[in-house]
Amino acid sequence: MPYPSISPAALTRILDALEASLPTTGKALAEATGLGQSTVTRAISACLSHGILRSETGISPDSGRPCRVLSPAKNLLLPVLTVTREYGAVRVLDMELSPMASATVELYPASPPEESARLLARRLLTLLRGCGEGAVTAPVLLTDGTLPSKILRDVFTHALGKSPLAVTGQGEAVAWAVKSRKLPRAAASLLFASIGEGTHACLLLKDGEGLWHPSSLGDSLTHTLLRTLRSTESSAEGIRRSTAVFLTDLCRFLCPDLIYVEDARSILPDGSFYTPLLPDGVDILISHAEGGLTMAERGAALAGRRMLWDKILLE
Repeated sequence: MPYPSISPAALTRILDALEASLPTTGKALAEATGLGQSTVTRAISACLSHGILRSETGISPDSGRPCRVLSPAKNLLLPVLTVTREYGAVRVLDMELSPMASATVELYPASPPEESARLLARRLLTLLRGCGEGAVTAPVLLTDGTLPSKILRDVFTHALGKSPLAVTGQGEAVAWAVKSRKLPRAAASLLFASIGEGTHACLLLKDGEGLWHPSSLGDSLTHTLLRTLRSTESSAEGIRRSTAVFLTDLCRFLCPDLIYVEDARSILPDGSFYTPLLPDGVDILISHAEGGLTMAERGAALAGRRMLWDKILLE
């Protein structure tokens, strides 16, 4: 532990608060964590000295007075790669999770997995050369499981000289992203479905500590969603209709507290269109990809950023 004056537990609480509230202030961190101002100040100094955060003059949202505002450091680049059977999405993000560069690579299921992984690694290196200055962190790999994790790790470690921060599944990434969302109601179970780029569905359950986890009950939902979408024409109306079929059929045997649909193409109606089709007590939220990232990509980036913070400050 490099900071004997700050306990690991206190640092963890402060990193939890940072993860949920950036940009923020020292005062807000103290209030959110319940820790003393001196402890928070020492932790902020450690984050600043290690290049995790930057501090700039800003305006307090509470008092409207000038104050020091904390934001993620600008000089770090976080690669996030989504790998499926048929395509790879390559993103280079800054620490505020804004895309600096993006590309999509078509993959061929018949190709050896090593060849597909090397193709993605080469595309990432090309993007990084165009991103200018900035220290490149180890990448986060978001996978549907079609390419073996060991092959992905080995290829990207060789290409970048850094082992990936994480190789995570779609469900785990969505669970990470959902915990930072303000949901419209308290819920213990959540069906997530992404329609469009990176079509995906999973079931999340909340544990006794309030954390979301993917459930094995939802392992086949992506396959069911894709099959339903392909059963109708690919027009906007066809997608609206097949989404309704998927949700109503699912709720006949599995009834979540909340349904969260990510509409990456902005073609679905709002939740009020689907509400009459659902059982009483089931809420539905329709949202769009934020900042050009799907929910799974954002969750993978949040997880990677937090793992990086932990490695720098807690290991």
